[in-house]
Amino acid sequence: MSDPHSELPARILVVDDNPSIHEDFRKILGAKTAAQSHLENVESALFGGDDVSVDRHGFRIDSAYQGQEAFELVKKAVADGDPYVLAFVDVRMPPGWDGIETLENIWKCAPDLQAVVCTAFSDYSWDDMTHRFGQADNLLILKKPFETVEVLQMAHALAQKWKLGRQAKLRMDDLDKMVRQRTAELHASEERFSKAFRASPIPLVILRCDDGGVIDSNQSFSTLAGHSSEELLKKTAADLQLWNSIADSQPITSSTARLRDKSCSLRCSDGSLRQVVLSTEPLSLGSIPCLLVIVEDITEQLKIEAQLRQAQKMEVIGRMAAGIAHEFNNLLTVIQGDVGLLQSANPGNLDRHALLDQIMQASQRAATFTRQLLAFSRKQVLQPRVLNIGDLMLRMKKMLSRLIGEKFDLQVRSGADALSVCADEGGLEQVVMNLVLNARDAMPDGGVVEISA
Repeated sequence: MSDPHSELPARILVVDDNPSIHEDFRKILGAKTAAQSHLENVESALFGGDDVSVDRHGFRIDSAYQGQEAFELVKKAVADGDPYVLAFVDVRMPPGWDGIETLENIWKCAPDLQAVVCTAFSDYSWDDMTHRFGQADNLLILKKPFETVEVLQMAHALAQKWKLGRQAKLRMDDLDKMVRQRTAELHASEERFSKAFRASPIPLVILRCDDGGVIDSNQSFSTLAGHSSEELLKKTAADLQLWNSIADSQPITSSTARLRDKSCSLRCSDGSLRQVVLSTEPLSLGSIPCLLVIVEDITEQLKIEAQLRQAQKMEVIGRMAAGIAHEFNNLLTVIQGDVGLLQSANPGNLDRHALLDQIMQASQRAATFTRQLLAFSRKQVLQPRVLNIGDLMLRMKKMLSRLIGEKFDLQVRSGADALSVCADEGGLEQVVMNLVLNARDAMPDGGVVEISA
């Protein structure tokens, strides 16, 4: 805030019922005219003398001959924004207010006005003035008759004091305005955050870092967790068992943690679990370190993804159906043919052992096809055992060739020392099948698909 009158000479008000006193103050405190300076120089040259020439800054001086008149001048100066800096006030000014009463009224509208009480009498003691004004730091007493230098020193010192006080007040006003503006902006920001926090469709909760206590939550989080806002505020996240395990909750209540997309299980009030993804952001509420926890419920999304994967598997099974049906028909033809021979009229001429071996091999091959289908559709219980990967790939070659189509040449290479692993046969077959299908999809124009172990 700037003062429009800061470049002008300071204003001084002389309050005295004696006109000659006003003239004396003007000579001492007013600016020298060119004629006055010339006459002083001539006088000094002609008569000499000991007078010391005092530099003058030229105060603006106004006069009032009664206390009421002075009060009106001060009020007008304050209203115009060009207040008086200093007032020299005589004690005795009959018939109206005396100097003490005048200052009492003037300070009501201009409390920072510096004042000098001019007196040649003991009308009021210093104790009396202290009782009337209190411990005023803007009041001095000047005994009559006074010296020119004494008046000048008082005027310059008190004017400078007033100026510094004024600058400090203006600066404090600026600071106060800045504080109010910043406080208003902070309140507006907090209000915007509060509205966004409450209305957000995303579940949000604010936790204390020291003990995981719930400071606030929005309606979306209350609905997801199945707890009312009042229940959440009374307890900590650990008390409510919001997270599925201690391992999940430990990083969430850390004051330095900034998590992004952490998978977790959220325990609802009815004991059910929801699969969620958590993100956290540290913040401070006053002097309390807290965490804003952002919760994304992905339970339904995971269910849909699982259903989609199952549908994709069934689509692959559908494409495999033709080849598998053809293979089953071949196996059934072997079984039916051998059984028919065993049931013929002259079974004595047949190698019954060989026929039974062929029937067993065909039935085992059919069981292998069934197991592969169940494993691929994730419906079979896992049965880990030691498997030779090379032998498994060789057994799958015929089925895989039918699966990828005639445009592809499937080559299986298995060394003499092929790797053996402990795994579920159906699961391992599914891995090989997926690799072959991925290779097929990467070559839309056909080509050679090679598997080696």
